[in-house]
Amino acid sequence: MSDYSPSPTRMDSPRASPAGKGVHRAAGPGAAIFTLLVILSGLLVGHYVRLLPPIGSAEAILIDGLFQSMLGIAAAIFLLVLGALLYALVRFRRRPGHQGEGIPIRGSNRLELAWTFMPALIVFWLVAYSSQVLFRIHDHREDPLVVRVTARQFVWQFEYPAYNISSPELHVPAGSPVQLELVAQDVIHSLWVPAFRLKQDALPQVSTMLSFTATLPGEFPIVCAELCGAGHAVMRSLVVVHPPEDFSRWLEQQG
Repeated sequence: MSDYSPSPTRMDSPRASPAGKGVHRAAGPGAAIFTLLVILSGLLVGHYVRLLPPIGSAEAILIDGLFQSMLGIAAAIFLLVLGALLYALVRFRRRPGHQGEGIPIRGSNRLELAWTFMPALIVFWLVAYSSQVLFRIHDHREDPLVVRVTARQFVWQFEYPAYNISSPELHVPAGSPVQLELVAQDVIHSLWVPAFRLKQDALPQVSTMLSFTATLPGEFPIVCAELCGAGHAVMRSLVVVHPPEDFSRWLEQQG
């Protein structure tokens, strides 16, 4: 026969509960202050923490805005969950000498509704925001510079039909719209310019398009982002963004 006997509990204690019923604990002002601090911290993370390369195109500004918003939301949720976990570990830890069972705390319908509807609202907002960004980066540009891009293992070739020029590098003017027409000669490739935040597959016998407006003069790497064979890692090239007058001189030199 066990000699275990639960420790007495006073019914007038805030820890006590009537038989068969749990204690309902309401969140105090501290919880509201903590939530506001977490939201503020998430906004600061989304605004100041930069994980992407320098912005090289007009489209990158839109995509970065979406990315930073998602980063701030993720940081706020992470800090909220971590903070609640640390609070629970400290507040509800087993005290020295305590041999009884844990307190039966009843759940909160308001809290459960909050953590159900708030994520749903966040998801709906992100869907609307990302759709708007997608439509804007695919807007039709008037009078773009057309460049035909041919991908094959393991090189890129760029042709300018209006000037009868071919180059192993992509040369474009800053501030002017560019339209790439991509096709592959063998397997699927994918042209990716991290600084522009844009990527487009090149498919055999199918023409795909990618439009952008470069804004920052300089050289930016082009990477094949689709596994295309043994030499996939070396299938690289450059985007050379010229000031408009330098681009005109480059065209004259190639002609």
